[in-house]
Amino acid sequence: MSFSVALGALKRIASTTIRTRTLMLTPTFKAKSKYAVHNLSSLRPELPMFARFRSANSLSVRAIGSTSATVKPYACEWPNCGQTSASAANLKVHMRVHTGERPYACDYPGCGMEFTTKGNLNSHKRVHTGERPYACDYPGCSMEFTTKGNLKCHKRVHTGECPYACDYPGCGMEFAQSNSLRRHKRVHTGERPYACDYPGCGMDFTRREHLKTHKRVHIG
Repeated sequence: MSFSVALGALKRIASTTIRTRTLMLTPTFKAKSKYAVHNLSSLRPELPMFARFRSANSLSVRAIGSTSATVKPYACEWPNCGQTSASAANLKVHMRVHTGERPYACDYPGCGMEFTTKGNLNSHKRVHTGERPYACDYPGCSMEFTTKGNLKCHKRVHTGECPYACDYPGCGMEFAQSNSLRRHKRVHTGERPYACDYPGCGMDFTRREHLKTHKRVHIG
């Protein structure tokens, strides 16, 4: 076999392999088209044929890995739930919402609060220790927080970002925090989940702090 014929055969094999991996990637993992383009465009022409072939394969594997996080094969079988999780461990944590299990207890003297995850317990302990490891780096601010989530919400004060929008028809108000949106929606639904338990009162409120303020009427 001549050198030109052999080279042509190698090119056809490499071309077919790259097209096959691209076609397999898209329907199996529902990857966006950018992964297929990324695989082909990233091949460096100055590399030998077999080096380019290995590069294409490795990129395809990373693209598969980056999309697999969206697959959540573990479904909650609790009635009327339907929550799905990416791993059995995540599903186990979710089930505690239904069972009420709180296996992580605070051992601080006189506290005894319990939590569903170890991470939540660790965050809670900072109430006792005073630790605030997450600091705002906005110029002139430097506020500190116990959790990364609280820091992220705080930064919206500086950026003006309001990612939570009310979907009630004709409203469209936007909020920086999800709990603010949840409270706001009670304006539309009329929900008042915080009721006064003082004998003979029965007033209810949309927010816990409003109930707390109201109770002072009874206790003086």
